[in-house]
Formats: sequence, C-alpha cells, structure tokens
Amino acid sequence: MDLKDYQQYIKVLQESGLNVPDDFPKELFNDKVFIKLAFYYIPYQDLLPLLPDEIREDKEIVIEVVKKDGSVFDNYYIYYNDKEVMMAAVSNYGLALDDASDELKADKELVMEAVRHPLVEVYNNHSPLECASDELKHDKEVIKEAVKYSAYALDCIPDELFADEDFVRELIRVNPTIYEQERMNEYLADRNMIQAFIDAGVNLKILRYLPEEFADDKELVKSLIKNCDKDAYTLFQCFASERLQNDIELVLLAFEQEGEKERSIEIDTQEMPDFNDEDVYCNY
Repeated sequence: MDLKDYQQYIKVLQESGLNVPDDFPKELFNDKVFIKLAFYYIPYQDLLPLLPDEIREDKEIVIEVVKKDGSVFDNYYIYYNDKEVMMAAVSNYGLALDDASDELKADKELVMEAVRHPLVEVYNNHSPLECASDELKHDKEVIKEAVKYSAYALDCIPDELFADEDFVRELIRVNPTIYEQERMNEYLADRNMIQAFIDAGVNLKILRYLPEEFADDKELVKSLIKNCDKDAYTLFQCFASERLQNDIELVLLAFEQEGEKERSIEIDTQEMPDFNDEDVYCNY
C-alpha cells in the first residue's frame, strides 16, 4: 500500500467523526507508517486501544503517542531512562518529567524543555520544576525559565536563593505576575522591590496584593497608572485609596491613560466631584 492509499484511509477516519468504522481494516494498525499518519491527522482520537501490544510498546510508536499526549507516559515505564522518549513527552506535558529516571531528572536540557510546558490550564498550581533534581532546582537559569512559564514555580525555589533580593528582581523581570503568589508576600512591603515590579511594567492591579498604605501613596499610584494600557480609570477606582480617587491630577492622568482625552468633565475647583459611584463595579 502506498502513501496515497494510507491517506485515503485516514480520510475515512476523519469523515467518520474521528472514530474507526466497524468495517475498518484493523490490520493497518500493525503498520507503522499508517499509525504515524493516523496520530498526525487525527490528534483527538484515542488510538492506543487499537494498537497491538507489540506495536504499542515499540519505541518509534511510543514517541508518536507521547508527542500527542505526554500525560500517558506512565503507561511506558520501560522507556523512563530513554531521553528521546521523555523529550517527546515533556514537549507537550512538562509534568511527565515526574515519571523520568533520576538520571534524566538531572538532565538540564530535558528539564528546561519540561518547564516550558507546565500545562497551567489543568495543573495550575504545579510546575515541572518540582520534579527536577535537587541540583537543577538550584540552577538559576532553570529557575528563571520555569518562572517565565509559570509563576507557581516560585514554590520550588530553595529558600537560600529566594532570600537573594537581586535574584528575586531577576525573576520579576522574567515574569512580573509573580506578585500574585503568596510566597512573594515578604517582599511586597518593600518599596524598592515594588519599584522593581513597576519597572517591569505592572499596573494598578498589584495594589490588591500590597499593604493598604500603598493604595494611598500618590507617587506610587501615579507610576502604576502610567503602566496601564487599558481600563486605567476603572482600575484606579478599584484599587486607589478614597483620598487619591479625589485627587484631580490622578483623575485626569487615569482618564488620559485610558485614551479619554476628548471626554469632557466638569471640574469644580471648590468641591471635587464624587468619583466613588456605587454603580462602578470592580471585577479585577
């Protein structure tokens, strides 16, 4: 059977709603060429049950399987100290690293690939970094790569490295959203560290995580307003202190930052308007 014939069979699969028809020639699933085409063109169908055991455990086919869904790697422990197979698995499911041998958990190239695929949509409170060797958990290059792709990697950083303020500033530059993580709490009362977040481009949302007094710090709030690319005025009303919400300079800055330069507002210099309208709803 040539490639054209294989592709025709694949078309049958696709047109059958991604299910193998009852009269489909099952012997084709003994053919590696056909299997590879099937995995490529029908990525959402579970084809594993259709494969004979000797084919299912063939390294060449296992790579195709885990490349499609690395979470099934735990079915293939025979390949746990095989780097090629593990690399295919972590390329779409970084937590497959947990099933790797100790030797591979210490392989920097493999771990770097794993931390780039944390699959945060499902396992949003885990990072593949937690599966790495102790040595690589102390590797700053690996840590920064892990934090870049998932702020939850912070929980895997050794205490002695997390106590290094210069290194924490590097992590802020890599992923400014780490202020949302509980482990950053100790740094969020430090004005110098907050400045590092501002320099990295965070906006008014960070006030939600800072001690209350910072919401009343005019210069700080002004800097955060300038970092807003949208919803500046809404965020300003949500997170700035009541006193600052009636500061005309900040009010105008928030309007301007939101692109509201042409919106006309009446300003009574004797009595500031009440910008704390109860109808304004903050869902940030």
